[in-house]
Amino acid sequence: MKSGALTIYKIDYSLFRIQANPRGDGPKLKYVLKRARHLAREDNKVLIWSSFVRNVEYIAERLADIGAVYIHGKVETGDEDDDETREGKIRLFHNEPTIRLMVAKDEQVRHYRNCGAAY
Repeated sequence: MKSGALTIYKIDYSLFRIQANPRGDGPKLKYVLKRARHLAREDNKVLIWSSFVRNVEYIAERLADIGAVYIHGKVETGDEDDDETREGKIRLFHNEPTIRLMVAKDEQVRHYRNCGAAY
């Protein structure tokens, strides 16, 4: 893994489009999923953020195969040693080599101000 390498994607995928198309296979989402997998295979950590809670959970579910976690306002805060809390998921993302991707609701991204590249 590259020391300190973090690639950022911002997507504001329409909640309506995901609800209307449960497969979520529109061109924008297809591109983000493909690009995230590609970057993870190149040993990058990837952060994707969205404005909608449902999108955050959906994208993390679709990218579970590359080690995805998610945070948003409904994820409880708590002990960093609890993998189900916000702090635990952030710790996993930073420290666990098998966790390659974090999907976050945009207000949670304040934890990542010093990031390398944004797309």
